[in-house]
Parts: sequence; C-alpha cells; structure tokens
Amino acid sequence: MTVVSACKFSRNHGAIVSDERGSDADDKNYDIYQKLYELKAGKKLFLIIGWCCSDGDLIYDATIQAHDAVKKKQAAISDGRSLLNGVAKVLMDAKQVAVDRYLKSKFGLEHKYFQMGKFPGENGALSDIDESFFELYKIDRKSGKLKEILDSEALVLVQDKTLNLFHITEHTHPRLVESRYECVGSGAPEADSVMYAFFKTMSRDTWDRINPLRGLGALVNSVGTACDRINSVGGTPYIKIVKNGQIITPSEENSHLASEIVAGGAQRHLPQSFVDKAIDDLLYNAADSQTVEDEMWKRAKNVRTFSRFLRDYRV
Repeated sequence: MTVVSACKFSRNHGAIVSDERGSDADDKNYDIYQKLYELKAGKKLFLIIGWCCSDGDLIYDATIQAHDAVKKKQAAISDGRSLLNGVAKVLMDAKQVAVDRYLKSKFGLEHKYFQMGKFPGENGALSDIDESFFELYKIDRKSGKLKEILDSEALVLVQDKTLNLFHITEHTHPRLVESRYECVGSGAPEADSVMYAFFKTMSRDTWDRINPLRGLGALVNSVGTACDRINSVGGTPYIKIVKNGQIITPSEENSHLASEIVAGGAQRHLPQSFVDKAIDDLLYNAADSQTVEDEMWKRAKNVRTFSRFLRDYRV
C-alpha cells in the first residue's frame, strides 16, 4: 500500500517522508504517485499532508478538494486545528465517495446498503441483500481493495505557533501524536522498527532537541527499509522538511542519492560524518548531486563492495 514516516526534531523543526508507490483503478502498481502535499492558510499557518493510501485517484481527488475547501473557508480558519479539521472532513468524504464507487462497480450497491443489510427494489421497498453478496463484501473488507480504501489515513505536520504532528484515521478526529514520531501504512511495522531503534540510542531529555541530520536520516532509512521489505511500498522517497516556519522540498535527484547514502551509512559502507554532511548538503541546501556523489565514492570504505550493495548483490 504505502508508508509515511514523520518526526518532530524540536518545537519548530521536523520532517515527513513517504514512498511513491500507488495503484490505479485496475490495481496496477506504479512508482509515480505523490503523497506529500502542502496546504497554506496564510504565511505562518500551513500543513503538510502525508496521504497513506494505495489508491492514487483517491489521493488526488482528496487533495484537490482540500485545496478548494481551504480557499473557500480561509476567512474562518483561525488556527492550525481549524485548518486540520477541514482537511480531515475532506478525507472522510473522499473515502466515502471512493468506497461507494468501488462497491457500485462490483455489486451495484452503495456502502450504506451493506451497512443496513437491505437495498431498495424496483418498487422502492427494501429487500434483504443476498447472503452471497455479504460474504464477498466481508472478504473484500478484510483483505481486498475495499479494506485498502477504508484504511486510508494520513499523517499531518501542522505549523501554527509551533510545529505539531497529527494522525487522521478512519474512526477518529485528528489525533495529536504524543510521541516524537509516527509511521503509518502497510510498511509501518518495518519503518517503526527503524525509528524506534533510533530513539533507543537517545536519552529522554534529548527528545525535544533531536539532531535534525540524524533524525532526517532515520526517517529516510525507515522508508527505505519498508521499500526493501514490502512489495506494495517502493520508489524514490518524497521528503518535506519544516524548519522555522519554512518548507524545504529536496529534488528527486537529491532525495534518491540521499537515500542511497543513508542506506550505505546504515550498513557501514560510508562513515557517519559523511552521511551527516551529505544529508545537510543534499536535503537542506540543494547541493549539486553529482558533486556529492563523486565525494561519496571517495569516502566509501570499499568502492566495489558498496557498488554491489547498491545494485542489490549480497555482500
């Protein structure tokens, strides 16, 4: 399906990272889907949504609706919470439309009729839904396309007076994330294991002032690990950084190279000092990727072994 990881490094500094794999209406996978979007309601009030959904059409539809909703109600948006609540409602509405569209194409019935257990006949009278339909519906809800749509969720970084992280799910209003990070999606268990291991290296009194280069490296590594292990997760990571009220969006080229450098550092093919500098150069300062790549090969402990590692040989 997907993976989205987000982390707060300090009161006004954090980042969110996602993969780019999604599927179309025919359930074909493509590494072309954008999942991180910005919504602004003023110079100092904005949010970044990390959609967690394998249905690229649903993500696109929900994002357009969210932009329209913010534009129409901008005068009524006074803080981050009111902006967030509007986005959450759009997501819920878009999911319902997607569910109805899918069920009508498969069964000829909208979701509300399955919830009722009845459907209107030709004369308008309600009749019981055939048990065989219910069984197919239950299977789809448990492990099929319907489950993927209904399980759609989002992580949201909201910049107001401070930076906060929220989680939007199917069943709740936006939840303020208490921990410093959150991972969602089918790749969440793998991503979470990386982030948890990162936090285990720090004492609690440093959690409100995380080294942003190490924190961002952990986020990129968490998404990369999910891409390696989960078939429905993949592609070059999308990365957005929030620092002191400003959004930084690295290029695809720099994001791809950074993910390779982070993976190399995690397996000790590259020294950590170089990994930190490369993250700063590539992701924060838009450095020339070719220059950084040339330096990467110079700093590799064994060029041949590292090259084979990047090409998925067993080394």
